[in-house]
Amino acid sequence: MYILDNSLLKSFDLRAHFSEYIAGNYHPLTTLSYSVEYFFFGMNKTAFHATNLLLHLLNTFLVFLFVSALLKNEMVAVISAGIFALHPMHVESVSWISERKDQLYTLFYLTSLIQYLKYKSLSKMKNLLLCGGSFILSLLSKSMAVTLPLMLFAIDFYQKSHLNSRNFLSKIPFFALSVLFGIIALKSQSTGNTFYELDLNYSIFERASMLCYSIVFYMFKFLSPVNLSVYHFYPHEVGLLPKICPLIITIVSWQLWKIRKSELGKITLLGFTIFVISLLPVLQLIPVGRAFASDRYTYVAYIGLALPVAFLLNTWLSQPKFKLMSLSIIIIVTIVFSYLSFERNKVWKSSETLFTDLISKYPENGFGYYSRGVVYDHTNRLDLALKDYDRSILYNPNFHKSFNNRAVVRGKKGNLKGALHDCNKSIMIKPGFASAYNNRGNAKSGLGDLEGAIKDCGTAIKIDPKFSGAYNNRGSAYLSLSKFDKSLSDFQMLNKLTPNAPEVLQGIAASYQGLKTYEKSIEYFTKSLLAQPNNYIAFFGRAASNFYLENYENAIKDYDSALALNPNYTDAYVNRGMSYFKLNKMNEACESWIMGEKRGAENVDSFIKSYCK
Repeated sequence: MYILDNSLLKSFDLRAHFSEYIAGNYHPLTTLSYSVEYFFFGMNKTAFHATNLLLHLLNTFLVFLFVSALLKNEMVAVISAGIFALHPMHVESVSWISERKDQLYTLFYLTSLIQYLKYKSLSKMKNLLLCGGSFILSLLSKSMAVTLPLMLFAIDFYQKSHLNSRNFLSKIPFFALSVLFGIIALKSQSTGNTFYELDLNYSIFERASMLCYSIVFYMFKFLSPVNLSVYHFYPHEVGLLPKICPLIITIVSWQLWKIRKSELGKITLLGFTIFVISLLPVLQLIPVGRAFASDRYTYVAYIGLALPVAFLLNTWLSQPKFKLMSLSIIIIVTIVFSYLSFERNKVWKSSETLFTDLISKYPENGFGYYSRGVVYDHTNRLDLALKDYDRSILYNPNFHKSFNNRAVVRGKKGNLKGALHDCNKSIMIKPGFASAYNNRGNAKSGLGDLEGAIKDCGTAIKIDPKFSGAYNNRGSAYLSLSKFDKSLSDFQMLNKLTPNAPEVLQGIAASYQGLKTYEKSIEYFTKSLLAQPNNYIAFFGRAASNFYLENYENAIKDYDSALALNPNYTDAYVNRGMSYFKLNKMNEACESWIMGEKRGAENVDSFIKSYCK
């Protein structure tokens, strides 16, 4: 969605980048970074991956600078940075190109924290301004940066800074920015259908238990990063472990508070606070998505958990009795984390390998089959897509997107009645689902019910006024019904949504031709051909408009171009013959008609009998 389906990828329109949502998210700096890469490297995926890796290395260095400035201990900073660099839970944030937002927001987030520490040390306003500026850039990269003001207070608490009115006042702008971008994030996610109503009958206590369980889950995965998955789904029933997690969190918090006066205790309390603060936006206080946890959410959070581990290992290194043990742990963890990260990276080789892995981890959830079905559909492996959508529906018969996507595949395979049935089912499950109405309109169009298709596409447009596919399908239906003024209106609107797409320009041209505005028709067929020079249909259409304007020589040239691209296009032979006929070039006319007849042209034998000897 952020690369292949990103309408802003090829654009440096700053107003568009900073005013539009992409896939239900607002991160203009991230989308702008993709545009810069596309400008220099095109769709070279190696360049996108290399940028993510470079940013991860830069963030690793910033972790070192941050921890060094915070704890005044370079060895602890080195160990913390090493954990950050190699932890298997971070593979998703680096290997997944779409997670560039993690890289960028962390880059500016850490820069902001470093500048804040400098401000506290040097009391220079320049550093506070740099802290604020970096914070804004972090917010523009990913909305998870809204936690930074709380992080500043955590640093103050650790350094025993006086929490006076001046301290609070200096953070008001930070909180104001967090509130503003928090509102923007909620609004953007609502427009992208990111909010997912959980189909689970959880009580308030069970929801609170799952929140605590996610914290414990992330803590456990820090120490044992195995069985990783792109999604960790909510269980249908909350078991014993999640129910006792609130107690676990309470005990851990109490113990941390009790040991807060020792150096290890202070650092552990600080680390746990950083860990929890970083996770606050994704702890499902408001249900977003179908998973209670995702590996990528730990990218900043694990810096907090790394602090006490790094401090303890460094303490042991300074003690001859524990030095060998500490070195052994560091070496073993480095080797194990490197191996696990290397192996996990293989899973991210492609979408197919990723979702096959998800199916292996959650075989009865259904979403893995749905996701892999999308991959098979997009790569035209329709039989495999159909099987996966069938399995998805088997395990989750109330997921409207599975029915909708199966309808698309059935339509591609010519099973229009099956497609119609699936669209009806999808709409029954989720009546406000625009895509299902559009696809049902497509199926009706294929079955000859053009008026029904127009009605369904109209409903899709009412639900989503910027639904380009619905304008295209309704415009095509109007064209088929010779309602050229209405088809022109739809294609013109579509041209605003997807500027200068060749098939859209062709639709405008065909509408003008139907309205007998032939000069405008030629203009738009020409624009279409500039965008797609090998489109024989556009050559044929422009030839027809030239013919109606009695520009027969130009018509013949365009028919020749159409036939050069498609030698079996029989209508072009017939119409080219008519153009020669109008120029009284009977030999050329007859030759063209006969060539068309040999290729199966209909209604041409009468011309041959009448004018060709």
